[in-house]
Amino acid sequence: MARPLKLKPTKDPASGQWRVNVIAKLSLGGSRERRFFPTQAAALAYIEELKARRDNLASVPALTITQLLDAAAALEILADHSITLSEAARIAVKAAEAVFRAVTVKDLFRECHGANRFSHFLA
Repeated sequence: MARPLKLKPTKDPASGQWRVNVIAKLSLGGSRERRFFPTQAAALAYIEELKARRDNLASVPALTITQLLDAAAALEILADHSITLSEAARIAVKAAEAVFRAVTVKDLFRECHGANRFSHFLA
């Protein structure tokens, strides 16, 4: 059985700040890191964020850590709007498809009427 994850701040003797060790799975960068905070309260607040991230990771095992972090970032962007993440994805796909299907007026004339008929407009 795996050792339970300990998330608690410790006082760093060298800097006097509060240190939180973050495992790679919970790190935004994907590798182990140490985060430093000026107060114990700030370190504890960050630990609560890590615990929420850990709980979210456990509830959606089909997503990679990168996908989960990307989704979390997208949700932060959408927080002030009444758009869900799936709605935003649909809007983005429609916009990308519209750009892909975009036709210039010159191409439209060529397709509909042939280049020779309206060539004096296209020059």
